[in-house]
Amino acid sequence: MNMTIDKRIYDEACICKSVYALANSFNIERHHVSEIEEEWQISVDDECETKAKILAVLNDYKLRGIIEKETHD
Repeated sequence: MNMTIDKRIYDEACICKSVYALANSFNIERHHVSEIEEEWQISVDDECETKAKILAVLNDYKLRGIIEKETHD
């Protein structure tokens, strides 16, 4: 299964942390679609359960980043 991730929504740090957090659960490959496009593509073995898990972890790290920015001071 290939899953495209929009870099306008999830920044580089969020994607890296998510891939690392899931490394023990899934075989994940990350590919940059192109320099022009704001997308990353993630390839995984399983489909339905994996996609839900990846989105949950991405959203978790996205929210952590937002909270860090808001409470940094």
